[in-house]
Amino acid sequence: MKKIIFMLAMISFLGACSKTARENVGLIKSKPDASQIMTQEQLVLPPDFDTIPVSQEIRK
Repeated sequence: MKKIIFMLAMISFLGACSKTARENVGLIKSKPDASQIMTQEQLVLPPDFDTIPVSQEIRK
């Protein structure tokens, strides 16, 4: 009997959650606003990226 009362109480508590609380828990997924999405420029490698720097001193 206690389990049934507990389950009914939990269902009523979860049903009373607001939409934002459900989103925080992950039950409802929100779509991003198009004005809030930022695009980034493509990564550009420097022209001398493939060259290996030569050390001035050889460590032994």
